[in-house]
Amino acid sequence: MSLTTEMECRPAISVITTVADQQSQWLTQSILSVAAQTREVLEFIIVAPPGDPCWDEVPTLNAHLGGFLKSVISDRPEPYHQAALGMKQARGDLIALIGSDDFYLPCKLEIESAMLERDPEAVLAHSAFFYTDERLALRGKFVMDDFNPKWLKNRCVVSEPALVRKSAWEAIGWLDESFEYACFWDAWLRMFERWPEGFRYDPAPTWLYRQHDAQVSRREMHTTHQQELRMKAVSEHYRRIGKPLPPGELTINSLKVGKA
Repeated sequence: MSLTTEMECRPAISVITTVADQQSQWLTQSILSVAAQTREVLEFIIVAPPGDPCWDEVPTLNAHLGGFLKSVISDRPEPYHQAALGMKQARGDLIALIGSDDFYLPCKLEIESAMLERDPEAVLAHSAFFYTDERLALRGKFVMDDFNPKWLKNRCVVSEPALVRKSAWEAIGWLDESFEYACFWDAWLRMFERWPEGFRYDPAPTWLYRQHDAQVSRREMHTTHQQELRMKAVSEHYRRIGKPLPPGELTINSLKVGKA
């Protein structure tokens, strides 16, 4: 088999970003980091509300990238709703998200797609990340021992950039938007229930998580509402698997979130 034929036979990848009043240079950096992947990407889908400033930048950038970008207008500004819209329109066999303020290292999709390609039973591939300041200067790295059901029940981690088979998303019915910002965590739990041996994890950091004051996730993480959503996700998980919640208070991300 020739190299060209081998590349054509590999699963196609769609990458999605959601945008709401993001700094244009950060979005451009995110897009270019995906365009520079060593693993070919079929399309980069940008989802944003009508009138968002990002749409002023997209035509010029898309012309430079040869039509690589696909635009999706969102009727609502919430990132989880935008993510759901983008995923349902993705044409790739594998889907990943990137924050419009984050950055993929060139090897990111190559490493994760290889985990899925060599193991037909795997449905999700995830890798560690560096966290940075606004200028993408490294502050440290976030590495898990593993990414498994036992660990995930107590950790609502930054995992949206995981590379996931589109067929797995279709099988679980996509995102449940009633969980709002916790909807990806709920989705991973539902996938674990269906494919308990289907997750693969590489502890080598492959992307950059930009931390800044305007970051929605940082503002939302410690609110009472967010803790209630996390508790809802865990409670629904235990209900689905037919087990009672652990006795006493449940700790999620080192925070007490309620009585079981």
